[in-house]
Amino acid sequence: MDLATANRVIEGCVAEAKVVGRPFSIVVVDEGGHVVSLQRMDGAHFLTHKIAQGKAYACSAFRREGPQLHQMANNPAFIAALVEMTGGQFVASLGASRIMDGEKLVGAVGVSGAAPEQDQQVAEAGVRALGG
Repeated sequence: MDLATANRVIEGCVAEAKVVGRPFSIVVVDEGGHVVSLQRMDGAHFLTHKIAQGKAYACSAFRREGPQLHQMANNPAFIAALVEMTGGQFVASLGASRIMDGEKLVGAVGVSGAAPEQDQQVAEAGVRALGG
C-alpha cells in the first residue's frame, strides 16, 4: 500500500461523504494494520479518527469487510479478548472495507462519523474509487 493509493481511497471516501452530508474520519492502513494515511474532515468528532483506525485495523487483521466484522460482535467475549490483545485497536463494526490487489489484501479503509451503515457506504465508495 503506497501513499498515492491510500490518498485515492480517501478522496473517494470524501466525495461520498459529501453526498451523505456528514463529516467523517477516514483511515487507510496497510496489510499489517499500520496507518498509511488519515484524514479527519472539518467538523468530524475528535474521536472518529481513532474509531476509524480501529475499524481499518480489524478489517486488515481478519481480512473481512465491515458487515462480517459486525457479525463477529455477536460474540462479545471474543471481541473483548481481541480488544484486550490489541491494546484497544480492534473495532468490529460497519465502516470498514478491504483494499485488494487481485486476490491479495494490500490494506483496508476504516470510516467513522455517522450511522454505521453510512460509515460502510463511505468506506466502500473509497475502495470503488480505485477502479477495477
